[in-house]
Parts: sequence; structure tokens; C-alpha cells
Amino acid sequence: MPAMPVPAGNDELLSLIYAGPLEARPWQSFLDYLRLHFDCDVAALSLRVRQCDLTQLNVFSRRDAASDAEINRSYKVLYGQRDPLGDALSKPGDILTLDEVISTEQLHRTIYYQHLMQPFGLEHQLGMRVGEPGGWQSNIGLMNSAGRGNFGASEKQFFQAFRPHLERALALYVRIKRSESEKRIFEEALDRLSVGAFILDGAGRLIDMNHAARNLMRHRDDIAIHGKQLSLAPMAQHERLRRAIKSALAWQVERQVDCFIDALRLDRQDGSHLSILVRAIAVDPNYQGESCPSVIVYACDSTRHTPAPERLVAQLFGLSPAEAGLAVLLAHGLTLMQAAHKLNITENTARTYSKRMFEKVRVTRQTDLVRVILTSVAPLASDELDSMSEPKPLASG
Repeated sequence: MPAMPVPAGNDELLSLIYAGPLEARPWQSFLDYLRLHFDCDVAALSLRVRQCDLTQLNVFSRRDAASDAEINRSYKVLYGQRDPLGDALSKPGDILTLDEVISTEQLHRTIYYQHLMQPFGLEHQLGMRVGEPGGWQSNIGLMNSAGRGNFGASEKQFFQAFRPHLERALALYVRIKRSESEKRIFEEALDRLSVGAFILDGAGRLIDMNHAARNLMRHRDDIAIHGKQLSLAPMAQHERLRRAIKSALAWQVERQVDCFIDALRLDRQDGSHLSILVRAIAVDPNYQGESCPSVIVYACDSTRHTPAPERLVAQLFGLSPAEAGLAVLLAHGLTLMQAAHKLNITENTARTYSKRMFEKVRVTRQTDLVRVILTSVAPLASDELDSMSEPKPLASG
């Protein structure tokens, strides 16, 4: 849609529209401006995925002291009830006043009026619907008491002038939220696999890390963050890490070979180790800069194994509940004797279960069984993202 000219003197409102997607309460400053500009009782905005969905987010700017929580409680009372004006705004671009869709007499008989409007002394309403290509829609409007009067053509004209900008801002908001959701999904997958991920910028400084990375630093003293720099101990390994990160950053500039990848390992006296993988992030060169994500460092602790839910292990490998229970304990690092004791069965019974498991999973050794389970999708279903426990040695076959 081509942009309409901005009404003279409203550059501030235009900036608030585009700043809205970045606010903690989206478009709160925009609504505050609208309420003061029109000297009305309420300016409000609702966001939903589709028109048929229940409102997902409501933001208000009010003249009185009523809180958003109080108003949202009123909305909950309206569950399943009709909003006359909201229903009438059937497609993006529609803009109406409440009296254009329902008579005063009919309005006063609605539950919507009795629970949302009347308790707050509201009588008049103006609303406009905007939308974006992905299906998200927003109703933006004003509300007034009877004493402050109704809305009319001038308010409609004002809203219509800003509609293209509101729609673009809504599209930006949806894209931001979608990116945040995708980031959470991929981050959670790494967390469930107990893989720590550290994202570094073009200067090698930490931008972000996932839950597993925070757990790793909380339980190990050989990896830490100092002054936004990822640090390893001993010093020799730290220097090796710094060289790898420096090479990854250099690849961002030169890109003469395939994407830079390097790996190193920190051995500990208890026999465990921390494996590190450094990888350059292949970002678009046009958007490359010192503040952009440039390097990702993955870290895995050999003592950490994500629990695999018994039900999914049984489904994936055709095991009985008893066999799946034993398989999960073995995958968690218990010996056959320890697992039998935990399951309150004899070691001979556990051996019988293990033989059946080997046949069904098509392996011949306990270590292979553990490997197959831990490399399956089952650990991705674990809810134990914060289950950093005492290190357990892997059972040998």
C-alpha cells in the first residue's frame, strides 16, 4: 500500500508508531499520545492472530486510575461474548463508531456494555482494524464517557491517514516476534541436548548464550566469561581458543575457503573432558559489522547427558516399559548392577532385559545401546533443562 502523506505537525506520532514494536508494552507511548491528542478517556489496542481468535494482548492508556489488570479481568468475564464494534470491523481498513453498528438501547442490553463499558463510565467508541500479510490483526480505538461526547469524521480521517504506517509497524512487530520464537525453539533444542552455545560479535565479545551454557559455567571452573570474553583454563587452552576465535573473525572478512571450523578439548583429572567447537557464522556480508553475531562457540561436557523419557524410548525402539526403564538408566551412566538395584529387580533379570533390548535395537554392546539412545530424538523431549547433576561415569560394555 502506498504511503499517505503524514499530517502536518504529527512527526512525533509517526515516530511512536514505528517505535511501538520495540516497547515492553507494544505501542504504549503511541496510545498515550492518542489519548492526550484527542483528550479522550481511553485509547486502546488489541492484538490477535486472526479475527476469530480471542484477543491475545490488550494495551490501554486511560485517563482514570483503572489498571490494565482490572480491565483484563473484565475481558475475562466476556469470554465467549460478542464485542459489537469489534465484530463489525471485519477486515483491515474498516473504521467505525459504536453507534454506527448498534443502537444505544441494544448496546445497554449487551454483557459487553454491562461488564466493560458501564463500570468505567464509557459510552462512545471508535475503532479501526489493521492487518499484516501473515494474518495478525489489530484493533485500535478510542473510548469516551457520555459527557465527553462521541467521535466523528475528523477522528476517522486522522486514523485513516496513519493506517499504512500502523500496518507496516504491525508487520515489523510480527516479524520480530516470529524471530524471537524461532530463536527460543532452536535454543531450547540445544539446551535439551546439553550443548552450550556462546554467540560472539565481530570483536569476539559475548552477545548471548543459552541455558545450557549458563549451567556449564555454573558447574565448571574451567570455562567462564570475563569482561564479555569467553575464557578457558588452563592458559594454554585459553590461548588456543582465542586463536580459533580470531581465525573465525578473519574468515568473516576474507571468506577464501569454506566456513571456518575448529575444535579443542579440555581434559580434567577426573577423566571427564570439555569439548569445544568454534564456528564462524556465515552472515550476509552486506550486514556484517562489529556488533553483529559473527562466531558461535559450542561446548559439551562429557559428564552431561540429557535424560531421555522412557515413554519415547519405548516408542522409538519397540521396547516394553520395563526394558525402556532399564535402557534410560543405562543411558544416564548407571552400570547394569546399579540399574537393577534402582529398579528393584535382580541382576539376572536386568541381563535378560538387556539381551532383549540388544535384539530390538540391533546392537551387541551396552555402550552401543547408550550411544543409539543418546543420539536419537528422545533427549529432545526432556523437560529437565536445569538438571545438572553430579558427574556419572559412562557404563562400559
